[in-house]
Amino acid sequence: MRHPHACCFVVVISLVMLCISPPAHAINVLLLVDCDSGYDDGSQWEVQHGLAREGLSVTMGPAYYEWDGITPDVNDFDVVVYLEGVYYGYTMTPQAETALAAFVAGGGGLVLTESAAYSAYHGFNSPVIADLLPVVAPASATGESPTWQVTAPAHALTSGLPASWYDYDAEYTMVVPKPSATVVAQTTAGNPMLSYRTDLGGTVVHVNHSLRYGEEMFHPSVHRVFFNAVVFAGDLNNVDCDGNGTPDYIQIATDPSIDTNRNGHPDACDPDCNANGLPNDVDIDAALFQTVPYQFGTVDLDWASSCDWCQSGTVALPFPLQLGGEAIVAFDQCSTGYVELLRAGESAFYAYYGIVTDLIHHAAYPGDEHSYLMVAYGILDPSFGGTMGYQVEPTYVRFYWLTETYCDDDDGIYNRFEMILHADGQVRWNFDYANYTCEFYDLFTGVYMGYDRQQLVEVRRGFIPEQQSWIFHEDGVVGGASTDANDNGIPDECETAGDRDGDGDIDLTDFRTFDTCMLGPDGGSQPECTALDMDASGDIDLVDFAAFQQAFTGSTT
Repeated sequence: MRHPHACCFVVVISLVMLCISPPAHAINVLLLVDCDSGYDDGSQWEVQHGLAREGLSVTMGPAYYEWDGITPDVNDFDVVVYLEGVYYGYTMTPQAETALAAFVAGGGGLVLTESAAYSAYHGFNSPVIADLLPVVAPASATGESPTWQVTAPAHALTSGLPASWYDYDAEYTMVVPKPSATVVAQTTAGNPMLSYRTDLGGTVVHVNHSLRYGEEMFHPSVHRVFFNAVVFAGDLNNVDCDGNGTPDYIQIATDPSIDTNRNGHPDACDPDCNANGLPNDVDIDAALFQTVPYQFGTVDLDWASSCDWCQSGTVALPFPLQLGGEAIVAFDQCSTGYVELLRAGESAFYAYYGIVTDLIHHAAYPGDEHSYLMVAYGILDPSFGGTMGYQVEPTYVRFYWLTETYCDDDDGIYNRFEMILHADGQVRWNFDYANYTCEFYDLFTGVYMGYDRQQLVEVRRGFIPEQQSWIFHEDGVVGGASTDANDNGIPDECETAGDRDGDGDIDLTDFRTFDTCMLGPDGGSQPECTALDMDASGDIDLVDFAAFQQAFTGSTT
């Protein structure tokens, strides 16, 4: 938080009278959303997903035109992202404008979007918002489908971006920079697309992008623009968690492989209880899948279609299936690269295209907590001569895609891959060949076990492989790799009574949730609390609390 107030859980023993501070790299983001009621039709989910998958903490606030300037309190956040896109031209309340201006004056970060400048010209926003902008719109002029060109490639705001990209169907406002502004990306005609100012106290960034107004999805580079804008506005550019002299964001932009769990900082800074070079969460996932010899069988489909953004409809499985602790009885295959697994009596949720967190977002809603199998999920399109379909056999179901990606439509050369679901719960991916020129969304391959499990297992992301195969099984497929039988996020071989975070010591971090875990005798124990069950009695009570005091070592790092 920008004004952190670390809290202490007061107990009688002196060893826990210290405060636990938030991680130095933490950042909290407030989205003032651009939707009507319900959060369903604006741009906030797309922005939230893009930021959250990079490890940022994102809170959905009210619509920008409904915010009272009091709740939520902007001073509880590092950065405010003021989305004005799908619903643009509405006026923010005077109290909200005053709160936002005071937040920036006090050092807070602010990210504004295209329509903020457009609305300022038309007087929809008061001079308070107009004064915050790093740009001004001298006329009511807009453009469409820009080609972005990075003009400052070494800048934090352009880290990880290509030199240029074409943003089809997106709109932008014709603006000019204020004298205090710096422009780091523009159109081919020189119109500022990404600019900022720092003379007001905090950093204000203008992203000249129309959000989802006039288009169906974000270009992948725009996701990166918003992430960079938030990190830059939040003044996290000098965070160097591993102390090697290079900021984390630069290390990751240079070599994304050092952040395998995509939480925004190098793996070297993450808990690695068994010192095998993998963060605990990656280690656990790695036990669930492995590379196997490539194969691709003869395709003889029972049902096939060449439509775009379509699904097979609910189809009964020919065998009983247990996955993620749930009895699965049916599936629904989607052309965009996923298969939705359903329990008895359930209907499929059609997620169309997107990033993997789109599926997880919908899976968090009551009634939509389904599990998914994904293969290059993103923006696949078999409608230009390709095919998607399934083959049902007594002990397995084969799911097949012969498809282009969205930007390669009609070039006549396809990507081909399959996913095979076996009766024992094993999933196999066989990637035959790949041909694509863009990486819309994740191109995510893996499994999401929904319902009460809510576990995402990533096999591959960001590309469509070729001549490669993988298998997954939730009981583990790699001999000797880490498992997590109690689902508490710590490899089982690292489990030590009291060491809740698996970092090799028993300290205040482990104690932090003792109050929520201690349910008393016969109260049971949640999976995330298992390490605090000091006497292995199946519940967490005062006996365990006393044992924890005796075992306390403090931090060893």
